[in-house]
Amino acid sequence: MEDLAFGALVVSILFVLMCTMLASMTRSGSLSANRVFGLKTKHTLASDEAWTAGHRAAGPLLWGSVAVALAGAVTTGLLLAAGDSQVAGVVGWVGVLVNVGLLVYATRVANRAARAA
Repeated sequence: MEDLAFGALVVSILFVLMCTMLASMTRSGSLSANRVFGLKTKHTLASDEAWTAGHRAAGPLLWGSVAVALAGAVTTGLLLAAGDSQVAGVVGWVGVLVNVGLLVYATRVANRAARAA
């Protein structure tokens, strides 16, 4: 069970890094339209203006995703350190699922804003 909790911890840390980078680049405007990194949908990729509008609209949700991932990582790490690997695994993977849901919602918000741009 400890491996499951450790896996959730690693995934949470990766989400923290990825979401922080995406949210920071979105805020600074340094993330130009591309097919590698960002919230990629048919509408966000339609033009540079649509890309910018979509990412700007999703920005607050991206920072929320950072907070969720960080809380999940810290909580999972503390539970692992306390020796409660079973609860750490459950808490860790629930945090990951919440984060995935938040990112899916952020992508939908970005798509709507890009379509309207």
